[in-house]
Amino acid sequence: MLWALSDAAWRFVLLIALGVAPYAAPVEAAPATGALFAILRLGVFVLLAGALALVVRVGWRADRRLGALALATLALAVLLPVVFRGDAGPLGRGMWVLAPFEWGTLAVLAGHGAARWLAPRLGGARRARLVAGAVVAAVGVASVLGARSRMRADRLWAEALAAAPASEPAALNVARAKDEAHDRKGAFAVLDTCAARGVALANAGVTVCRCGEGAASEALDLGTFQRAQTELDATSRACPKTSARLGLEAEALLMNGSNPEAVRVAQAALVLDAADPHASYALAYEAFARSDLATARDYAGRAIDDGRGIPAQLLLGLMLFRQGDLDGARNVFQHARELDPTSAKVVFDLALIDDRKGRYREAREGYLAAADVAEKAGEPSVVADARVNLVYLTLSRGVVGEAQHHLDVLRQKAPDDPRIPQLQAMIQAHAQTQK
Repeated sequence: MLWALSDAAWRFVLLIALGVAPYAAPVEAAPATGALFAILRLGVFVLLAGALALVVRVGWRADRRLGALALATLALAVLLPVVFRGDAGPLGRGMWVLAPFEWGTLAVLAGHGAARWLAPRLGGARRARLVAGAVVAAVGVASVLGARSRMRADRLWAEALAAAPASEPAALNVARAKDEAHDRKGAFAVLDTCAARGVALANAGVTVCRCGEGAASEALDLGTFQRAQTELDATSRACPKTSARLGLEAEALLMNGSNPEAVRVAQAALVLDAADPHASYALAYEAFARSDLATARDYAGRAIDDGRGIPAQLLLGLMLFRQGDLDGARNVFQHARELDPTSAKVVFDLALIDDRKGRYREAREGYLAAADVAEKAGEPSVVADARVNLVYLTLSRGVVGEAQHHLDVLRQKAPDDPRIPQLQAMIQAHAQTQK
């Protein structure tokens, strides 16, 4: 209870500060991590709320406008932290609502102060009131307008995350922005940090189930399957076994080799939610591994419809490729590329189709593009596969010198690749036949 009261009180204080100085005050409250700190926050809240209440009381007697503005400021400062919290946050969004009332209150106060102490210098009480009020209002407008760039949604979420790395809404929004920019590693890092910080703050009532699940999802997309299981295990005690968590667990188990257990967990997830994409994808992958293509295609289609994204697209395309439906596979891979132009695996698979169709130039350019994209994305397995296929492709046209070049690059990038000796022998055999 102390932690919740402290955080709520501090959000009130910060919102008041944001209304006055939106370019300087924190846009979200970091959770209190010590009892003394929490008590100090509550003390600041009591002092500030008492001061505002005093302005309301005194102002109402002296000037109804002042009383009304102060009352509105106090009421909004209490209400807005409740409105702009969680996924509707961060707190900084409330600045746009509160600032006009707060600066209006300050302008009227300044006017009364000037009328009392500066009237002789400014040509009378009325003139002093107008001048002082106008000056303060102008400062308020300049303050708010000067903070526009900082108050953009992406900046707000980024600053909120910096203030509270265990804030799930902030972490999820920042990670979503990174995903939209195709920066999955960055998204994973954000969610992983959120989950780790949240576990450390569990005693303070912080829960990070969505961060842990989001990190696991990113890890699965990155191909770090053991890390996905680790993310789920780290938050398993505090988080309920929802369909989303079970679906992620099923896919992680499958990719880590626990097929029977993965099937059981995936089926349990689909009982809770028939549209869980990770569970459907896990069952599709497991059926494909058993060569049950009819079942695999059914589950892969469901996974795509339910939002599993690139992995499900790649799996369905691979099925069509294996069945000889090259045009169908190309259509699936093209759609996947529209979703993520930076996916090296998608670029590689499109080149593979051109290779199978005998389109030498297109296949060569595609493999080179896949190697380049994979190099930038840090996907060494795709880099190696692309160079291997380039060796086969160029040898098929008798271009031995270029084949040797691609093998040399492969040897440089992946010196322990077991395919290197066989490829070298093939190149030497082709070179001998050309003499």
